[in-house]
Amino acid sequence: MLGSILAAGTAGVVVACWALFGWGRLARRLSGLPPGTWPLTIALGLGAVIFLGGILNLSRLAYPPVLDAILVLGLSIAAYEWYADRGTLLRAAWPVTRGEKLYLVCWSAIMLVLMGFTIATQLAPRLYNFFDDFQKYFAYPVRMLETGTLYGSPVNALGSETLGAQAFLHGFIVAHFPIYFINGVDGVFCFALCLLLAGCAALGRPRLGIAAFFGVLAVFFIHAQSVNVSALFSSAALYAAIVLFSLDPREQASEGKVAWRSDIGAALLYAAAFALKPTGLLFLGLQFIFCVSATAAGERSWRPSFARALRTGLWAALFLSPWLLLYMPHYLFAMTHSLPEPAIPIPSIRGHIDLFSPVTMYYGGSYLAYTCIAAGLGLYAVAALYTGLRRVASAQRMPALILAGACAAAAANYFFIALVLPSYVDVDTTMRFTIPALIGVVPLTLGFGALIWDGPAGAKSARRGTVTSMAYGVVLIALFFPTAVERVKSEIERGSSMSFLPRFGDDKIAELRVFDDAVLHGPVAEEIQAFQSRIPPGEKIIAWTEMPFLLDYARNPIAEINDGGLATAWSVLPEARYLMWQYAGYGIRPPEEYLYYIRFFGGFAGLVANRGLSTYRSFEALARAPDTEIISDEDGIAVLHLGKPPGDRGGAGPS
Repeated sequence: MLGSILAAGTAGVVVACWALFGWGRLARRLSGLPPGTWPLTIALGLGAVIFLGGILNLSRLAYPPVLDAILVLGLSIAAYEWYADRGTLLRAAWPVTRGEKLYLVCWSAIMLVLMGFTIATQLAPRLYNFFDDFQKYFAYPVRMLETGTLYGSPVNALGSETLGAQAFLHGFIVAHFPIYFINGVDGVFCFALCLLLAGCAALGRPRLGIAAFFGVLAVFFIHAQSVNVSALFSSAALYAAIVLFSLDPREQASEGKVAWRSDIGAALLYAAAFALKPTGLLFLGLQFIFCVSATAAGERSWRPSFARALRTGLWAALFLSPWLLLYMPHYLFAMTHSLPEPAIPIPSIRGHIDLFSPVTMYYGGSYLAYTCIAAGLGLYAVAALYTGLRRVASAQRMPALILAGACAAAAANYFFIALVLPSYVDVDTTMRFTIPALIGVVPLTLGFGALIWDGPAGAKSARRGTVTSMAYGVVLIALFFPTAVERVKSEIERGSSMSFLPRFGDDKIAELRVFDDAVLHGPVAEEIQAFQSRIPPGEKIIAWTEMPFLLDYARNPIAEINDGGLATAWSVLPEARYLMWQYAGYGIRPPEEYLYYIRFFGGFAGLVANRGLSTYRSFEALARAPDTEIISDEDGIAVLHLGKPPGDRGGAGPS
């Protein structure tokens, strides 16, 4: 079994890399970019495929055969590019000097070790998050593959927490494999892409090998606080690609290229990162502003820098537009309607984070560890800024100033979120918003910091920069080593990377495993579909259940509810005459739990709980209404035929 998992995972990563490499090469040709480095080409391909995903979802064509065509076309383009330009590709990827060969061997060895362990434990984990994953992230790709689009429910979190790019990527796996392989996108492939991008600094620059090697290790050692299959390493990989694209001179178009096309690559990456997770807007905005400022300072001219920034922004808006247009009806509703005030007043959060606390957090890692590496980025930013401003040649100034901007953006993102966000989101969740930027920027800082400290490639030895990066890397590993050991132990013993599991006892873990096995491998799917079969085909269903991904979205139009969707500004129940409501069972929050969240969490969690409690009570009232027919009520799941749809009851919905 383990051998099959390793073989399948390795084959999947290789196929995905080659297909995305093909799309990345096409993006490079269309934008007039040089061949560049192959890891960044793969990331550009990821951005291009996410753009295609927006178009397909907007046009209701995101069905399995179309996704297969994207994969096959990417592989075909890669094969053609290899045949047409294999000499250039070989020179770019194959080591020439002894130092390059040694680095490639070391890089490959650590990749094999880390990816072997990751595939073995994360491709088909034994436990998933029964709340976030089962209720949200599993349902999205199932909806897309069965209806051709992610759009369809105003009471799920699509359009707010995510625009759906991650669900589109999940579709490539769910279309042909059991859904419990879904973590192969973020936890396996995108983790591998982060490792590739981190080691990219030393490609063709063997003197940076030691620093880049520490960067690769940083991807693994920084505690990711993984709790579900949403965009974590996916976002980190695109953040790293954005920084690498602007930082490495090998990725830039020559001066003779057409200017209006040369910014397509960067725009693809920005748009894809936002489509994955809009919560990264702060880092993306800061990095963009700092990068534009660094470019202007490096060129000693603001006009071309602003022109380039304008072109990048316009291209990014174009590449993001399909995803935004997909949810435009929701956004228009939010702009023209206002939802009722919460039924129960939400107390203010008195959240406070001790940035220097060495105590392990609920989701792993310590505030002290994250604060130290963020402070290290700040120091790198100051040093790179000082180094860049002292140089005369623009080619030497630019990389240093751009690295300074990237480090400053990640550090500012961390400290702003850590100091401000606890007033709106509970402190246990707050730090998770900072981690993708840290994983994306820190590894590149270790590699390129060693280069920039002493000048461009071919200049004098980077010994001083390498020693600095090694020191930073050693401190980072020391800070995260205890939680890394705990994480590895948990992944081996519990078969999952969910970071809250070490806080659970053995009995709780056993309960989770029994429930997950029943849902993913047992009879629950047949039971849920049996409930759905009591509703006529074609009738719209409002479904509030812990496992909406087990429903047949092709049989009935389904508006599935999840707690994140109840908190949106457009969260109003659609008109439907059938309701499938799971009011009791494993993982279902009773009214008293919602009240607890309102009173003791407050902020956004209080708003979510308030809407959840209001919806729960409104469904109780619907079940008791004289014109409601109870079709079935078994095992905590009720199927109701409503005499009047919610829309006919004055727009009754969460309040």
